[in-house]
Amino acid sequence: MSLRKTKTPRVIQMEAVECGAAALCIVLAYYKCFVSLEELRITCGVSRDGVNAHQMLEAARYYGLEGDGYHATWENLAKVETPAILYWEFNHFVVLEKIRGEKVWINDPATGPKTVSLEELQKKFSGIVLFLKPSADFKKRGKDISLFSRCKERFAPAFGSLSYLFLLEIFALLLALTLPPLSKVFVDTFIQSSTPSWVAEFLWFIGVVMVVTGVVAWFKGRFANRLLVSLSIRFNTQFIKHLLSLPLSFFSQRFPGEVLNRISLNTRLATLFTQGIALTLLDVLLISLYAVIFFYYNQLIAFVGITAALFNLFLLYWINKTRVHAYARLQQEEAKTVGVSFDTLDNIETIKGVSSDSFFFARIAGHYTNSINALQSIGRKDVFLSTLSSLSVQLTNVILLAVGAWVVMQGEFTIGMLYAFQLLMNQFLAPFGRMVQFGADFQSLRVDIARVDDVLQHKIDPLVQPKDEEGKPEKLSGPLEFREVSFGYAPLEPPFISELTLTIQKGEKVGIVGPIGSGKSTLARLGSALYQPWEGRILLAGKELIHHLRESLKISLGSVDQEIKLFAATIYENIALWDHSVTEEMVEKAARQAELHEEIVRLPFGYQTKLLERGANLSQGQKQRLELARALLYQPSLLILDETLNSVDSDTEEKIFEHLKSLGSTILLISHRLSTVRLCDRIILMEQGKIVADGPHEELLKTSPLYQKLTTLELHH
Repeated sequence: MSLRKTKTPRVIQMEAVECGAAALCIVLAYYKCFVSLEELRITCGVSRDGVNAHQMLEAARYYGLEGDGYHATWENLAKVETPAILYWEFNHFVVLEKIRGEKVWINDPATGPKTVSLEELQKKFSGIVLFLKPSADFKKRGKDISLFSRCKERFAPAFGSLSYLFLLEIFALLLALTLPPLSKVFVDTFIQSSTPSWVAEFLWFIGVVMVVTGVVAWFKGRFANRLLVSLSIRFNTQFIKHLLSLPLSFFSQRFPGEVLNRISLNTRLATLFTQGIALTLLDVLLISLYAVIFFYYNQLIAFVGITAALFNLFLLYWINKTRVHAYARLQQEEAKTVGVSFDTLDNIETIKGVSSDSFFFARIAGHYTNSINALQSIGRKDVFLSTLSSLSVQLTNVILLAVGAWVVMQGEFTIGMLYAFQLLMNQFLAPFGRMVQFGADFQSLRVDIARVDDVLQHKIDPLVQPKDEEGKPEKLSGPLEFREVSFGYAPLEPPFISELTLTIQKGEKVGIVGPIGSGKSTLARLGSALYQPWEGRILLAGKELIHHLRESLKISLGSVDQEIKLFAATIYENIALWDHSVTEEMVEKAARQAELHEEIVRLPFGYQTKLLERGANLSQGQKQRLELARALLYQPSLLILDETLNSVDSDTEEKIFEHLKSLGSTILLISHRLSTVRLCDRIILMEQGKIVADGPHEELLKTSPLYQKLTTLELHH
């Protein structure tokens, strides 16, 4: 290892599971290969379970890095060429920059660059190091996007309003600059000598200045508040709209509670820009102006003021250098606390059933304690910063008074000039105090924008993108075709479904069976356009799914996933999903086809019965049939049902299937219950992402050993 510390760029992970991708992003950026963290999430195949060292090495080779993973002891790390990726606490990855004596420099994706002790390295290093360096095929790409560029892009539409606010700040500044000379005149003329004849006019002038100052301050505050509200609405609307337009793959890799926690960051960004940046830019101008005035009148006093100001700037750099780490940790711990709490309440029935209340309480309390610890860490630094800053101002005033008194005694200043200079000095130091605070907020700005941009920079779902040929939605009718379709969940791993070809004719009822993990649900989501294939094409009525109008797919394709999704709303709203074009007759017809209408009308409020969260006041079978009714609302020409009726009794299931047959729709039915799929025209048997058999129930019983095994297992259960 060289004696010089390797300085790697800061990359902050958005969630705990992407630490490996973030660590690789740091190493790539060090070698001038700038790849977005979102791209690396996909390349590494990050899921809610995270990523392992093997996936990271494969991703590194994809970008032209070479190297390998090694088992090592902490003593061996001093000889490792940096940057290197360390496995940390058996659940995290960090980047090693340097070991020197008892100090270890690491770049932690959770907090940023920091220094830890050699003792902490011994405790937390988990014995695996990944060493990566550019190969002959490595190519530099992209460029680092500065924070200024991100801010400029986001606030460009509000540039005019921000400029107007800046002008108001300048006007308020000019009014404030009249106070010191007026004070000098008052002290030197009215206190030290006889009262002049123009005293009334002078007092009237002071009164007018004070009134105008108050009016400008009121107008400035009112305009800033309206701008804050406007920006907050714009940012939140843009964020939520984009969030709802993202593909399913985005949400499958993230925790809902953590994503929702980012919505509040938009208001925080708007506040920082309307109340922080404009004022800070003005403070820079103010400091420059005051410095010129000081040097013009007295260089000694100017030296005192500027020395105090430089001391404040030193405090700003010193404290904020460590504060940013604590703030990033606070952001993540708060998000984890929200996510774990949301997950706990969402599964409260299971938790109560297995008597795990105390365990989950400890889990939430642990994350909450980490949040409090991170907040306290920030608080300690803020208290230290504000105390030193206040002490610096007081010390400056004392020194200024002493120096000023000496200058007055030398006859260079009047008492009025000294008093005016004290006012100027207070106005000169005030911007430094605000800049210190803004410097602290600026560190949070970097983290907040990264978390928001993780959503806004993600590509939207192809289905919601504008089509080349916009037209009137129409019900699609025709076969569903899979043509050499390949799909997987990790780009560097072999596809889960490989070169699958399947045609389901119009009106055909096809059942799909197979062992757990054979690809049945994945095939259903591909057919529902929730996932996009890596290779190959999926067509409906002779046209690729992603090229159809979204409204056409809405009325033509109905799908029910095995995970039930209900809203805390009325039964009617859960079926119609707030579509104002839906009539009561359509809702009732769909409920009858799902064999649910009679049970609904027996409820006290019928279709207006309010469901609890996730339909907690319905049975599992009722929930499944309610989702089926939602899928049948527009009488679709294609139905994709994934384990839709596994909680429904056989008689009701048979009645529902008769309704579906009379509908005349093409049906793709996925079920573990062979008694259900044997009612289909043909059955497709899948294993390890491939179709291994295709035919009617009787034929598969004779020709497929796997189907025979599945049938036997069902009979025994």
